[in-house]
Amino acid sequence: MANDTSLTPMMEQYFRIKELHPDALLFFRLGDFYEMFYEDARTAAPVLEIALTSRQKVPMCGVPYHAVSAYLPKLLRQGFKVAICEQVEDPKAAKGVVRREVIKVLTPGTAIEIETEEAKEATFIASLALEDAGWGMALVDLAAGEIRTLEGPWTEAKVLADELFKAAPKEVLYPEGTEDSLRRVLTLEGEAGAALSPAEGWLFDPPQASRVVLEHFGARSLAGFGLEEKPRAVAAAGALISYVKRVRQDSLALVHRISYLNPAGHLVLDATTVRNLELVRNLRDGKLKGTLLDVIDFTVTAPGGRLLRSWLLRPLRDLAAITERQDAVA
Repeated sequence: MANDTSLTPMMEQYFRIKELHPDALLFFRLGDFYEMFYEDARTAAPVLEIALTSRQKVPMCGVPYHAVSAYLPKLLRQGFKVAICEQVEDPKAAKGVVRREVIKVLTPGTAIEIETEEAKEATFIASLALEDAGWGMALVDLAAGEIRTLEGPWTEAKVLADELFKAAPKEVLYPEGTEDSLRRVLTLEGEAGAALSPAEGWLFDPPQASRVVLEHFGARSLAGFGLEEKPRAVAAAGALISYVKRVRQDSLALVHRISYLNPAGHLVLDATTVRNLELVRNLRDGKLKGTLLDVIDFTVTAPGGRLLRSWLLRPLRDLAAITERQDAVA
C-alpha cells in the first residue's frame, strides 16, 4: 500500500510506519488528535465506544491527544498493543509532510505508566520457555522491578498452571511454533485471558538468554541468583528481558532483581484452593468484591495493596520469617 501512487504523501507515511508495527493499533498523531485508519479504526472504534467515520472511503476514528490516557486502558485490558506515533518536528517548520515516529509501544504487560482500575493488582508479563524436556517460566511486574523464575518437567505442568493462575499475567511471551504446548498450559486452569505475544525461538536459546541475563544484571555467573542449573528458567528470563528491551527500553532500568521461586519457604496453594477459598477473586464473576483480600485490605497505596496480595497467595512457612513479619506489622 505504501507504494500506491494514488495515496497522499501523508498516507504513504502512515503505511510505512504501520508496516513496522503490524501487530499493534497505530495511534497516528494529526494535530490535536490521534487517528486510526482502515482495520485499526474498525477494531478500535467499538472498543473505545467512539464513532467510526470515513474520509475519501478510508475508515477512520480518533481520540483527542490530551485525553488519550482515558482511552488506552480500554484497549490494553482487551489485550491490544498500541503504537504511539508522534509528530517529531514542528509542523510550522516542516517542508512537506511532518516527520512522525513511533516513540513507544504499549502492551498489556508493559504499560506501567497507564493507570488502570486494578491499580492494586500487579501487572505481570509471563515468559514461557516450552521445550520437549519441560518448561521454564519468568514473571516480571515492571513496577516492582523483580523477575521471578521457575522451571520443571511436563509431569509438573500443573505447577506452572497454578503459578500462572495466581499471577494472572496480562501478557504471555512464548516461542513461535509452540502454540499446542501453550494452549495445554493456559487451559489447564482456565487461564486463557492474557494477550499472547509470540517471539522468535532464538530468544529462548539458553546460551543466548544466559548472556542477556548476565549483561542486564552486570554479573559474571548465574550462581548468585540460584539459576546456575536452571537452563529453562534462564531461557524464559533472557527472552523476557530481550522482549521488554525491544518494546519498552525505558522500563528495563526498573528491573534490578532476579530470583528463583523456592516452594520450600511458602505454603503451596494450587489454583483450585485459591479459587474455592475466594482469596483474591470471587466465584461469581472473578472480581475482587467479596473476597478475603477485599475484606482485609486496608492498604492506602497501590504498592502496598500489591504486596498484601502477594503475601496472601504465598503464605510463609518459616516461623522466624512469620514472626519477623508480625513484629513489623505490630
